[in-house]
Amino acid sequence: MDGVTFVITAYNKEAFLEGTLKSVLAQEGDFDREFIVIENGSEDRSGEIADDLVGRLPNGRVIRLTPNQGPAIAQNTGAEAATLPAIKFLDGDDLLPPDAVSHMLPGLQLPGVALVHGDGRVLEKPDDDLRIDREGKPATFEVMKNPLYYSIRHSLAGASALMVDKKAYLDCGGCDVTVFTQENSIIFRLAIDHDFAFT
Repeated sequence: MDGVTFVITAYNKEAFLEGTLKSVLAQEGDFDREFIVIENGSEDRSGEIADDLVGRLPNGRVIRLTPNQGPAIAQNTGAEAATLPAIKFLDGDDLLPPDAVSHMLPGLQLPGVALVHGDGRVLEKPDDDLRIDREGKPATFEVMKNPLYYSIRHSLAGASALMVDKKAYLDCGGCDVTVFTQENSIIFRLAIDHDFAFT
């Protein structure tokens, strides 16, 4: 599990997308990476921003869906296009601390784990320091077996908090495209046959 595809979905995120993509490009760690932006029929400059920051990279591409297909289809499109074994999702208005992926990735190496769930916080200002003081401690994980009941009782929604195993994602059918939002359906589907790791 030494490679990560970043799947960033964007619909009318012009005000935030540059910061989002820069936080993805600044990820620390020694792992292969590729960057896929799903530009979901935006009516603003989101596509241009994605082209400038990701589309020109040898390991980056921008996939356009026109008209807007909704977040579930956008996320599935990115997962199907991914070529690396782990997928880190991100909404086009969220930010990642520079060590987020290197902190989460070891969780997908645990036996039976198909989804790693991280934590998040709301920034008071867009220029707040993203770095988290982990006091030099390595990542720790709480592995939950049979997480379906917990996932239903406690909202794990928020694509930016998730990293998934690509094969498990595709094998379970991805997001339910008959539901507009993407987050709960993929969590429930993965929870049926896989363990989750929380960090």
